[in-house]
Amino acid sequence: MFWLLRPLYTLGMLYLVVMALRAVLSFFPLSPGTTSAKIFHWSFVVTEPLLAPLRKVVPALGTIDISYFIAFIGVYLVTVYVLALVVL
Repeated sequence: MFWLLRPLYTLGMLYLVVMALRAVLSFFPLSPGTTSAKIFHWSFVVTEPLLAPLRKVVPALGTIDISYFIAFIGVYLVTVYVLALVVL
């Protein structure tokens, strides 16, 4: 069982890195066809399946997307919980 949890923890942390990368890249203007635009598109494709359903439930506060923060904290808490199972 524990051999399965360590890769899940690693995947959770990588997902958090992709979410953070998407957040940082969203602040910069991206020209189509550039490497940064391709990275942003890839991070969008990876993270949007989690964020889209949350956006339907959680309203935005003006221009701030609260669903992103909720998803980030949720993924973090699940990842830390998996780490606690690995350590125990």
